[in-house]
Amino acid sequence: MRARPTQRTSCVLIALTALTLIYPPHAFTDEDLYAHLRRAAEAITSGDLGIAVEEYLKAARRNPESADAYGGLGYAYAALGKSREAAAAYIHVTEIDPTRIDAYIALGAAYRDSHQFALSIDTYRAALSRDPSCARAYVGLGIVYNELGRLDDASTAYESALALDPDLAAAIHNLGFVYSRQGRYDTAVSLYGRALQLNPDLVWGHYELGLAYLKMARWTDARDALHRAIRLDPQHISSYYNLAQAYARLGDAASRDAMLDTFRRLGEAEERVQWLKRVVERDTYNPQTHCDLALAYVDRGALGHALGEYNEALHIDPRHVPAYLGRAAVHATRGDTEGAVTDYRQALALRPTSGEAHLGIAQVALRNARQDVARSHFERAVALNPELAPAHAALGGIFQDAGDTVRAIQAYREAIRLDRRQPRPLNNLAWLFADSGANLDEAVDLATAAVKLEPHPNHYDTLAWALYRSGDLIGAMDAVDKALKDDPENAEYRSHRTVIQAALDE
Repeated sequence: MRARPTQRTSCVLIALTALTLIYPPHAFTDEDLYAHLRRAAEAITSGDLGIAVEEYLKAARRNPESADAYGGLGYAYAALGKSREAAAAYIHVTEIDPTRIDAYIALGAAYRDSHQFALSIDTYRAALSRDPSCARAYVGLGIVYNELGRLDDASTAYESALALDPDLAAAIHNLGFVYSRQGRYDTAVSLYGRALQLNPDLVWGHYELGLAYLKMARWTDARDALHRAIRLDPQHISSYYNLAQAYARLGDAASRDAMLDTFRRLGEAEERVQWLKRVVERDTYNPQTHCDLALAYVDRGALGHALGEYNEALHIDPRHVPAYLGRAAVHATRGDTEGAVTDYRQALALRPTSGEAHLGIAQVALRNARQDVARSHFERAVALNPELAPAHAALGGIFQDAGDTVRAIQAYREAIRLDRRQPRPLNNLAWLFADSGANLDEAVDLATAAVKLEPHPNHYDTLAWALYRSGDLIGAMDAVDKALKDDPENAEYRSHRTVIQAALDE
């Protein structure tokens, strides 16, 4: 088959180690308590935050004096964005065991994230009063001062942290943030580089470095730093907006527009998440509201949060088919084939006429190279629901791979009729026409539409071949050069360029 798979805005929100702390279980004599803590930790690892909350609550009810239960509960709530609930859990930890400095660090972060800045400052100072050598408490204090615009106080706090731990990447990076906001970009860039040497996976480090380069009019450096940020976090909204600015300065309008399109899409998804969170708060016992929020989280790329909402929906109604379908799709995206198939089959057990469940099983089978199984379920899916465009598109690919061009064309046409927003069937049908020399005007139109939807190099190559076969050699050369720009070593693209160049030279 021709197609290939497509693919708070401040550095002070860098998570401290304390925020990502899951308190390790001590030696417990209560086996039930230990079992709840173990299941909660497993749920955290698999991204099932809703289940983790349930298990930690059960552990806390089993033993109200368990600091581990409340510590884990605080982490799970913080990961779900429920800062006030996280703070309440961490308060229990400090009351049960006042010696656990990490609990104060996490509590200070929870207060900060819920905009209770005075309480956050007091908590970090409480941590320092118990352990004056706790560098992370100074970093947390500096982050709060950053939020309040007290840059001099923030700088002092970060320098205190570095006096205790000179290689603390968060302190180095955030000190760079202060210098950048003060217009001292050369110093900021040096600090960002040092922090990234210590922790190359610091998304905000690459992002803030890119912003500093933009301020310095170093457009290429800015572009490269921001691309590193989105390679680490493809959902990092602000990086796409600033990448658009860098591409605009570099004169690359197509890349600028692509970055802006992604920025708008992610921004709209985030707005929908925030709106649906408020809906869920008002209608918390409705399983469909949780499914709607889960789907918004999927669009935003927050799969762990999505799983939590689907789990909550099924906790409310264990027979809610949309929750099984949604959770299965998340499992499939994360590569959990067993979990996906189990949920799709449960959906079919509850609703045997679900074309969506057959579609899901087929897509999992196709990814696992079980084409016969996939074809059977795709065909069952369209028989039950003829409006499933992805099933028609996938059948087109299966027929194309089998050399059944007539049925492939029919399937692609049906997929496109149902949904012209998917570039893959557009591209594949264009390629079939361009390769055979048939319907060349339509091939150019289809390939052009695919490129507009997704400027993938494979789509540019298809457009190039359609233009070449229709006699537009200059347009063909421009399109194939765009394909090679993104994939310069691709042998097929290079071969097509050679053919096009030879035709131009005649």
